[in-house]
Amino acid sequence: MDCNEARRLMAAGVSPGTRPGQRPELGFHLAGCAACRAFREQLVTVAAPPTAKAARVAVMAAPPELVPQPEVRVAPRSRVVWLLPVVVLLIVLALGWYWGVPLVRAWSNLQMMSADGQGGGVTLPARTTRVRPTPQGLVAARLRATPSATVTRVVATTTATSTSAAMTRTTLTTPTASPSATPTAIASPTATVTPTIQPSPTIAVPAGMTVLLMGIDARPNEGMLARTDSMILVRLDPQQHVVALMSLPRDLWVSIPGGGEGKINAAFYLGEAARAGGGPALARQTVSTLLGIPITNHVVVDFRGFRGLIDIIGGITVDVPSELYDPQFPTEDYGYMTAHFMRGPQHMNGDQALIYSRVRHPDSDFQRMRRQQQVLVAVGEALRQQGALTTLHHADELTAALAGYVHTDLAPEAAASMLWSLRDTNPQQIQHIAVDTAYLTQTNIGGAYALVGSSDLFHHLGAAFLQGRQP
Repeated sequence: MDCNEARRLMAAGVSPGTRPGQRPELGFHLAGCAACRAFREQLVTVAAPPTAKAARVAVMAAPPELVPQPEVRVAPRSRVVWLLPVVVLLIVLALGWYWGVPLVRAWSNLQMMSADGQGGGVTLPARTTRVRPTPQGLVAARLRATPSATVTRVVATTTATSTSAAMTRTTLTTPTASPSATPTAIASPTATVTPTIQPSPTIAVPAGMTVLLMGIDARPNEGMLARTDSMILVRLDPQQHVVALMSLPRDLWVSIPGGGEGKINAAFYLGEAARAGGGPALARQTVSTLLGIPITNHVVVDFRGFRGLIDIIGGITVDVPSELYDPQFPTEDYGYMTAHFMRGPQHMNGDQALIYSRVRHPDSDFQRMRRQQQVLVAVGEALRQQGALTTLHHADELTAALAGYVHTDLAPEAAASMLWSLRDTNPQQIQHIAVDTAYLTQTNIGGAYALVGSSDLFHHLGAAFLQGRQP
């Protein structure tokens, strides 16, 4: 959104925010544009009712003796003493209004992002156990892309009487489920409470926290239970100058509390199957048990929320280390498309960033984990460069724009502390840890590809992660 469009919306009476009649893009633009904020203040001043002021009039000159002289009276000392505390009170109220209003709005926006405090769960589509269907027809579409980051959707036509499909660029194959070992859930798996590190209520210097970020593969208008498509642990400890990221592969074979053994991406699924909203808690407990470290909070985002989050901040810039070309990138409607990213800095919108974060056929799932960390750092860098975390008023506009795109059990004060702690983060100082074949062994369990490692190894990785160092 440019300045002209922002000023046109403000002149029409549109305000920033995610509620009906409001525009979140306007709020984020105001957070980074001082000129438009000044324009908005001028509109407020013009719209305010006129104050009662004496009109200035020209008076003809007259002899001094004919001009009535005002009688000078000295105000009683008691009236001056009484007026002083009133002036002080008015000043305090004005400052309280200036800082209090945005603080209340930011607090309200953070509460909208927070999940239900009783269960700590996530609002997911209605649960069912049906198998994902094979699409009978795919709609031709083309994803918007820049010249340097292009994606092309395959066009396919199928009929009930024909076994062939006419396509462009590549051959369409019906997606088939790869063999995988499905963990067996007991009657009622119960997720126990994991010890947590309580964050400090002080925004200026928040205490250390460990947050599990989960990207789930929930698709629009589907009622099937979701699995985690990505898991990234984030360690923030400003007092120790620690910012670290650790990615866990989805094929990692682990012990799931109350659910036997299976791939780590099944923990969220089993938690939701046992209790609506129980997915984040069981996934968090599984990772905490695996690494032997406490995890304080979780954040969950689906495909739609990820795209919206990137678009609402105006996109991100990612330095693609090498060219990526995937002619069979799986789409959300169970078809295929061509994904292509050129080497070098690329500015990506929400759709492009999601594809870049998920593509893995050109290399491996381990390189995909590194791309996901790269996108996460790019989001933080975009916010930092735009000054969205520097003042309370900027944070007010930011939280209004982001509310509704993420689900979390972070309390409002903890979320504010986390955002505030990132304001001076240097991306070059962030520790990146990817749990790959340097630590794990590739094997086959029950006919399914899996990655395994020893308990001592995972505890070593967890200790290094908490300290913000390489294992």
